[in-house]
Parts: sequence; structure tokens; C-alpha cells
Amino acid sequence: MNFAKKLPKPDLIHLHGTAQRGKWVAELAAHWNVPFAITEHTGPWSAISARPAILKRVKGIMEKADLVMPVSTHLEKEILESGIKPKRTVVLGNPVDTDFFALRKKPLTVTKRILFVGRLDPFKGGFRTLKAFDQIKHDFPEYRLTIAGDGIEADAIADFIETNQLDSCVEFLQKQLSREEMRDLFHESTFLVFPSEFESFGLVAAEAMATGLPVVITDRTGPLDYSSRQNSIQINPFQIEAGLRLCIDRITDFDQEQIRLILLERYGFSTWSKRISENMRALCDNP
Repeated sequence: MNFAKKLPKPDLIHLHGTAQRGKWVAELAAHWNVPFAITEHTGPWSAISARPAILKRVKGIMEKADLVMPVSTHLEKEILESGIKPKRTVVLGNPVDTDFFALRKKPLTVTKRILFVGRLDPFKGGFRTLKAFDQIKHDFPEYRLTIAGDGIEADAIADFIETNQLDSCVEFLQKQLSREEMRDLFHESTFLVFPSEFESFGLVAAEAMATGLPVVITDRTGPLDYSSRQNSIQINPFQIEAGLRLCIDRITDFDQEQIRLILLERYGFSTWSKRISENMRALCDNP
């Protein structure tokens, strides 16, 4: 902190995540008499709200901030319902690299691949997706499932594939994917399954949609800001089988360019940077 106070005075401070370093930022902003803004990503918010000491600290910091930017409407609602009263909030979401995650060239129906990409934790739904696929595999024998990721469910997933002799129709890539590998999988798949119980935003789903890939997606929390009938099948996170069947039945109804459009217009770098720049400049002009 003593070192930071010797740095040249900034125009403002932008903090990502209140709980860990918010106290330092609030102190520095007061020291320099400059505004500070917070982008909040924490999900589920109960990780904060269910812990009184942490909630008290976060509340004090957020209410000092000149602007709080939750990454989804759902997270904004949770913050307000936890008793925090920021001076001002605005939901910008997360930026999506729509240049890198470019529009796919292949039609959706070419590959017959269902894709799950993500950390293999129970709330993400990788194992649930595998079990749901096992229920539909005989009805849609041309489809294969690819699960890509690593985490605490990895051993259970590998055992389930072996026990149920699914090697011929399930590909398990137990690894952390590079951005290039993720993009290539999006381009080679028919649709993504993203059945998280909660997401503050859900960047993987947004990046997949940016390539024109439809998503079987959770009907709650962050993804509600950008998912619709035009780009996804919204499901209860524990009713994946029905979502798989419906998406396969509807796959020819999806328009890849239309799927990409909402991500491009709301979260593409050009649009998103303009919106955050406007908000930051307003803080500097009206401290």
C-alpha cells in the first residue's frame, strides 16, 4: 500500500471483484481523491451473502464505489437483494472476442457432435450431460458426445464411459483447452451443452454463440441476458435429456448468423469498449 501511494495519481481506479482487494482500492481512491469503479464477477453471490463478515466488508466497499458493474442482470439483482445499496449500477456483461471466435463456415448438421466444454465440477453439469446423452444415444445413433475439461468429476466420467461401453460414441478430452482448441471444437460441433446451476455470466456459452453455435443452456442466472429461442434451448439444469432431444429436433431451425448477431451487437469488443468508455469518462468528468 505504501508503494502504491507513491505511484502517479490516476484518473480513476477499476477494480475486478470486491472481496479480495476492495479495501485497498477504496483506501487508494480516498488517498488520491479519485473515483473508483467495480466490475463484479462473483457467482454464486451466496459465496459473499452467506458469510456475514465478508458481506459487511463488501457492502462498505461497494457503497463507497462511484459505479458498480455486475456482469449480469441476475447478479445485479442478487447484490441488491443482499442489502447493498450502490450509488449507481450498470450491467455491461463481459466482452466477447467476436473476431477470434469468428462465424463458423460448416452447416450445423454436418458433424453430428454434441459438445460440453467446462470445468468438471458438479454445478457445471459435465457428468449430468454424459448421463443424459446415455439416455438418448439409441434414438440418435448418428450423434457423438465430446466432453472437454478437467476437474473433480473426471474420474467418475471416465468410469461411466468404460462401465457403459460408450467409447464408440463418447470422446473424453480430459485437459484444459487452449482458446484455439475451444474455437476449433465450436466450429466442428452441432451444438453446445451448458447446463450450469449458476453462472455470473457464462463466457464459454457466449463465445460458442459468437461462432454461430446454438446452446442447450440453463434457464437461470447470467445467461438469461443473452439467450433466447433464436440462439438456444433453455432448460432446467437437471432436465438435460429433454434439452438434447429438443435441440436435435430443432437444429435445422437455427440460423448461425442470427445466433452470432446478439453477441456481436451487445458484447463484441467494439460495442462493449464504447459502452464502458462512456461510463468511465462520465466518472472522470463528474467525480
